[in-house]
Amino acid sequence: MVTIAALLSVEDLFVHPRSQSGIESATKAHSRLFDDSGDHITLLHIFTAYKEHKYSSEWARDNFFHARALKMASNIRTQLVDIVTTRLVPYMQQ
Repeated sequence: MVTIAALLSVEDLFVHPRSQSGIESATKAHSRLFDDSGDHITLLHIFTAYKEHKYSSEWARDNFFHARALKMASNIRTQLVDIVTTRLVPYMQQ
């Protein structure tokens, strides 16, 4: 849930090329991570792949995703995890 919240907090992750060949390449790259069960699961697939590729800007570029947005989502996710573990969990245990 934290990852999805972080991903929904940033600008569009998808690069939208203008040339026909760019559009075809982006569509092919994006389709590898799409999930029929919905956009939220697709976002999780994208972030998981980004993480598996060691948060690589090159991977993001090669797969037509905005590296800056993915990096920001990763930072937001870290902040949210910190808030949950240091503030919310102790509060819930009271």
